[in-house]
Amino acid sequence: MVSYSIIHRQGVDRYLREAVTAGIDGLIVPDLPVEESEGLCRKATALDLRLIQLVTPTTPRDRAVQITRSTTGFVYYVSVAGITGERRSIPANLVENVAWLRTQTDLPICIGFGISTPEHVRELAPVADGLIVGSALVKRLVDAEKLTRAEVVKEIGQFVAELANGLDTTPPRPAI
Repeated sequence: MVSYSIIHRQGVDRYLREAVTAGIDGLIVPDLPVEESEGLCRKATALDLRLIQLVTPTTPRDRAVQITRSTTGFVYYVSVAGITGERRSIPANLVENVAWLRTQTDLPICIGFGISTPEHVRELAPVADGLIVGSALVKRLVDAEKLTRAEVVKEIGQFVAELANGLDTTPPRPAI
């Protein structure tokens, strides 16, 4: 994720070449309007880089379609209006919005912003191709500041395992 001002200041061609050299597969440029993304998308695609663009709950549907047509890699669906961070619950219309978006594109749809519990994963996994967990991991890393590397790896691993448990849709076996 990078601001377009950084790409522009360094020079688009140079930035993209250095990104490829560094092993970057895709870019999220949240401050680049879809109307101005064609040049960057074309140059990134020529270098086998993906340009992942954001669709939000407040994006008008005609604009969401335009965004999906200029996106490569996957569509990043922002789960909530506002800033990123852990949430207790997901918006009621999120599943419906993503289901509609799926009818508009063949690209994978990944949902991010606020994903932080196994319940979120359980609810969103049926409509998403991927779930993006950022703030919840960063918070745990900050909280683990005084732990050893091994302790941090263990705690983060346990958190990720908890989230992954939300993917288990196998009904429990009946007690015998």
